[in-house]
Amino acid sequence: KKIKDIEKALEKAGSIKASDSEQYEDKRMLKCINQEHEKGLAIEKKILQNNDVILAREAKAKETSETIEKLEAEIDGLSKTAALNAGDAEGKATVEAVDDKDCLLYTSPSPRDRG
Repeated sequence: KKIKDIEKALEKAGSIKASDSEQYEDKRMLKCINQEHEKGLAIEKKILQNNDVILAREAKAKETSETIEKLEAEIDGLSKTAALNAGDAEGKATVEAVDDKDCLLYTSPSPRDRG
């Protein structure tokens, strides 16, 4: 569209007739401008695609980071539970060992026993 606008402007300004070689040169310049414009559009499209890729990777990295944080919290909770369970197991083992032995409970004499 821009090329046609330029061509129309050249025609309007063409009360002075351009020679064939000048017209050829103008068309060649317009073609070069159009090609450069197309290259610019292609580059812009590639930049937008790259931006989309970057945004997708950033979103995936954030999701991965959140998953890692959740797993670390879960591991921490499991570690604490395991430590408590190990403590309970040791406590039960101690109680069981005491239950297997006869024990004499010593109490001090009551005031009435003192006489």
